[in-house]
Amino acid sequence: MKIVVIGLSITSSWGNGHATTYRGLLREFAQRGHEVLFLERDVPWYADNRDLHELVGVDIHLYSTLDELRRTYRDAVHDANAVVVGSYVQDRIAAVSSSPARNFRRTSRSRRTSPASSISRPPGTNASTTSSGSR
Repeated sequence: MKIVVIGLSITSSWGNGHATTYRGLLREFAQRGHEVLFLERDVPWYADNRDLHELVGVDIHLYSTLDELRRTYRDAVHDANAVVVGSYVQDRIAAVSSSPARNFRRTSRSRRTSPASSISRPPGTNASTTSSGSR
């Protein structure tokens, strides 16, 4: 199964509880043979406090802007069996809502079904990486 997570941070546990949860969950997915890609916005307060540079079996990529996220990772999101968009992800709905490629269920109070992803990776594009695991 291909899993893409667009989350607040996995590379820094500084000032948030997201990183430790993501690390444990995604490590277990990878150990069970799933292909896991974590996409994290590269922001100064986490960059200055990174305490994880590699997580075995999990590809961790950093992006700078919503446009870069869409351009670079659209195919990965489109081809994933599951896409998780975490809380506190800037422009989280815009990151996955403009393509009719698939339906996804938002797990919020509204429980609406919305169209999925518009994020793309053009051929030959290199993204910033903090680790490379099997993918």
